[in-house]
Amino acid sequence: MQESTNSVLSTLEKRAEEKIERMLKSHPFLQPFHSGTTTHAQLYRRHMVEAAFRIRMNNAVDSYALSTAIQDDPIAENLLVYLREEYGHDRMLEEDVRAMGMSEAELAETKPLFATDLLIAFLWRSVEQHGMLPALVWDWLVEWYSPRYNPQITNAAEAEFGSGSVRQAKRHLELDQELEHEDALTRAVVAVIERDGSLSKAEQYIDRFVRLIELYFHELLAEVGL
Repeated sequence: MQESTNSVLSTLEKRAEEKIERMLKSHPFLQPFHSGTTTHAQLYRRHMVEAAFRIRMNNAVDSYALSTAIQDDPIAENLLVYLREEYGHDRMLEEDVRAMGMSEAELAETKPLFATDLLIAFLWRSVEQHGMLPALVWDWLVEWYSPRYNPQITNAAEAEFGSGSVRQAKRHLELDQELEHEDALTRAVVAVIERDGSLSKAEQYIDRFVRLIELYFHELLAEVGL
């Protein structure tokens, strides 16, 4: 079982690495932004607004995924715990956004980017078709991506815009580490894949999710003129 678990995780990580690396090469700004060698005030602030939107919207998708599974699937408890621990983190990031000068009125008037709406709509439809698997794959991908790239992005923003602009973003990263979100989501998604024989389907979801992330970054870059 352990060998099988390691094989599944290795396959998921390899797929994510390949697709994210390809994404980072799709625009000259993406690689240095993710490595922390450059940043941009307007882009970073909008990126945090969008991250808050995604957390809030994804919580709704995870709640829906739970409603389809929690009565008869013990793995659903993992998603329930994750949802509870992520709840409210959108407001943390909005605090940083306000520290960067965005007013309450501006925040209230800002709508999600089209790519974010596409992602959430795709997630919702995927849960309708395949239950918890797509929700767990997405949550795993988010928690896999975060410790590999977000510290550099956040540190660059802190150096450029001041500690008040990233205080809650850094706390969010600390909480993810303290709560071991990547490990917890890894166990859950691997358990579902091993039980249902859905590795190829999970790989396909990784491909599509990264493509949607790429669409998001390109829309974000266009919005701020980069």
